[in-house]
Amino acid sequence: MFILHIGRNKAGSTTLQGYLSAHKQAMRRAGVVVPKLVRPPPAGHQFWARSLRAHAGRQMADRDEYRAAFAVLAARPAADRYFISSEFLLSVEPVHVRALAAELAAHPVRIVLYLRDYPSWALSIYSQMTKKGENADDFDTLFDRLRGNQLAQFPGQLAAWADAFGDAAMHIRSLDPGVLKDGDLVEDALSAAGLDRATVAAHSGTDEDAADERRNVSPPWAAIEMARAVAAVLRPFLAADGGTARHCDDYRRVIRRVVAWQAELGGDEGRVQYLTPGQFGAAMDRYAADVALANTRMRGFAIPVPAAAPPPERPFLPSLEHVPAGQRRGIAERLAGEAFVQALPVDVRAALLRRVGGG
Repeated sequence: MFILHIGRNKAGSTTLQGYLSAHKQAMRRAGVVVPKLVRPPPAGHQFWARSLRAHAGRQMADRDEYRAAFAVLAARPAADRYFISSEFLLSVEPVHVRALAAELAAHPVRIVLYLRDYPSWALSIYSQMTKKGENADDFDTLFDRLRGNQLAQFPGQLAAWADAFGDAAMHIRSLDPGVLKDGDLVEDALSAAGLDRATVAAHSGTDEDAADERRNVSPPWAAIEMARAVAAVLRPFLAADGGTARHCDDYRRVIRRVVAWQAELGGDEGRVQYLTPGQFGAAMDRYAADVALANTRMRGFAIPVPAAAPPPERPFLPSLEHVPAGQRRGIAERLAGEAFVQALPVDVRAALLRRVGGG
């Protein structure tokens, strides 16, 4: 049997993958293997999922190695149980999902998918992309792009997996504790494999990883906006210079330091409202429609279609200009001492320090 957790991104994937990685030895002793696919999980699972895509990217020169590693598992007896988790699986093209289903035709398969309400999902995506240096757009711009791209793609993505493996294989849940088994994401995912936390714990030994259930924690809003300001200056320069890949590590290191510095200088800035009432309503309408769609692709289970009241009018669109001036100057001073920043062309360095520091 294969249990394939296919996403969705920002819907508990890191929590689940942290648990699987930390307890893989105990799970193996309990009869479910979290396999190594060239690299240890979760990285090996992520790279394997990418290898299935039509455009795997230049970093996937070893895609055949990942596919060969999975083929070894697919040739094992149908009674064996394997748990694989990658949110990248959801976006695999339908033709490749069908090919995967054909490869696993001799095995029972369970497809595990979690949905997070789209207002909080959009906020989490904005935070993640920005803190990784992948986004320089303000929230409103990115929200519009998410609505027209990732959210709009979900019905087709869901259909690809349900059509290939059958509605009976689909285990789809929302993150509402009332929907999850025992109100717990990990417990719910384990149930799809015929396990539970207690059984895994009973098989734990001294070789278990002490790190458990890593979580992606969003930094304070001011740190996110500070990172976005850095990206707004450096991303266009690196792209024009042809050095995005060449300077990738240095660039991401600077972004990570900016986020850490702001948190250090400013502490917890508290919550700030990003979503407008209109954005909240549009996101919830889309979420309710996708939950209703998911319910048509399952047997014997239905997720309650949610209803929620919108927030009040947004006071302002959060941006760098709302970060306290002292914090901005402190970050600019630290940036000026970074070797990567010092090596930038004079005009780019000056623009970066001026944008961050406000001078």
